[in-house]
Amino acid sequence: VPRPMNSFMLYRSAYADRTKQWFLQNNHQHVSKVSGRSWAMEPQEIRNQFDNWAKIERTNHQLAYPNYKFSPSKATAKRQR
Repeated sequence: VPRPMNSFMLYRSAYADRTKQWFLQNNHQHVSKVSGRSWAMEPQEIRNQFDNWAKIERTNHQLAYPNYKFSPSKATAKRQR
C-alpha cells in the first residue's frame, strides 16, 4: 500500500505533468530539482492549496486503508535481497 502523498509530492506530480507537455525528454531527476526550487518560490496561497489537497489525500487514504500503519523497512533488509 503506497503512502498518501504530502503537499510537495502533489505539487511535484502536477509539475511533472506540466513539464511533459513542454519538453520531449523527461528527466525525473531534473524535474525533481526544478520543482523543488519552484516550490520554494511559490506564494503562500498556492502552498496552502496543496496543503489542503494533501489533507484530502490523507483522509481518502485513511478511508480506503483504515488499518494502514507506515512501517519503514530497514536499509539492511533491502540490501540482503
